[in-house]
Amino acid sequence: MNSTLKSSVYILLIISVILVLNGYSYADSYVGGKPLDTLQNGTVTGDVNVDSYYGFTDPEGVGNNTGGNANITYTFNYTIPSNAQIKNATLYVLVYSGHMQEARQTYVNVTYNGNSLENQTLYTTYIYPPEGNNNTWLLGEGHDNDPYLMINNHTMRVTSDYLLWYDVTNMTKKDMNNTANVCTIGSYDGRIKLITLIVAYNIPGSTTATRYWINWGHDVSSYNDEDYTGETYFNGAVPNPANASVMIVHAASSDGIYTYNDQNLPNGTYQRRGSYSGYEIWNVTNIYNNGTNKFTYHKSPGTGLGGYYKIILAVQKVTYTPNIDLTLQTVTFNGGAAFVLENNTMRCQIKNNGSGASPATILALYANDELVATSIIPPINPSGTVYVNITDPTIRSATTETLYSNNNQNVTYRFVIDPYNEVPETNEANNEKTRTVPVLYNGYKG
Repeated sequence: MNSTLKSSVYILLIISVILVLNGYSYADSYVGGKPLDTLQNGTVTGDVNVDSYYGFTDPEGVGNNTGGNANITYTFNYTIPSNAQIKNATLYVLVYSGHMQEARQTYVNVTYNGNSLENQTLYTTYIYPPEGNNNTWLLGEGHDNDPYLMINNHTMRVTSDYLLWYDVTNMTKKDMNNTANVCTIGSYDGRIKLITLIVAYNIPGSTTATRYWINWGHDVSSYNDEDYTGETYFNGAVPNPANASVMIVHAASSDGIYTYNDQNLPNGTYQRRGSYSGYEIWNVTNIYNNGTNKFTYHKSPGTGLGGYYKIILAVQKVTYTPNIDLTLQTVTFNGGAAFVLENNTMRCQIKNNGSGASPATILALYANDELVATSIIPPINPSGTVYVNITDPTIRSATTETLYSNNNQNVTYRFVIDPYNEVPETNEANNEKTRTVPVLYNGYKG
């Protein structure tokens, strides 16, 4: 993926976060929180990998995780295949300030694969509901009394914890280790609860697909509000689902109580956890609804630390084998040439030969092997056809050759459907067409 598209992904992540924060939902009425909502969802032809350092005691973290002196380096326990095309990668960090409400000096320095992401100094006060926290400066009108505190567009405080998140798509490595370092030395406390990396990627030529939902928040279920049960939804159907799973990442000393589509889920599915964070993962294929799925979370019985639960992420994945075959049928040029002194628009006929509907994707246009434009291909029904216009914005100069049509230069256009292999197809070999046309003076259009 080129740098322009990657920048767009980062902008979209920020926009998605703000849209999620602008949604209204309930939280623990005593201490507050941000309930989980869908931040990212889509389809990949590879997988969506999730792994974390679980503080405070995960033995796989290297370094010290004590108050005032925390400095942890963590190497994530998966490797992205060398032929993968990374769609998005997000790093999440959760740091303990030392007090549920009062301001405590907290320094957070985050590095990923040797790249310094940020060095923040945090000193804020958190206010419980119903007075809540004023986030209007970022989120606008109606956010005067939020049950969470926004520090900036990628940092949130709920009770004693700061949650930070970063788009690291263009820093994530393939076929080698990815490593993060979080250092809070000098803080009042600053112990590190979580360092989580989620990577979604495509595999070129794959004929299987994974639909995924990443539901994100910073929610609390506490003994102060026994009636509150958090809930989040995964919305969207999948053709012929084969396997469905849900994974959660929490930040509590005691695990929670969970349901999926009103069915109780067992605890203890994890292979490791820390003293104040952990995960669960379930195969939910037999209770999956192909449409809307509801997941709930609640604290364990009791009071004190055992009756206090916090959740950050819930990820649903559904695998399936689609029957999609996109092909470029025809390309029509205005006048059969590329004309000078103006841009040039071409009309492309695209068909889905498969028996399953195709999602929206991209049509890329290359001129002499240089990417010059992209257009959106809308969803196409089985055996359906759409027409897509795509414009080469290049303004070419007029010359004697173009004026008199003698010894003309040519331009070779290459049209590519789904250039980043995000749509799993039964035939990946028919997604391109190449056309070579002369460059002419625009008076030849008649």
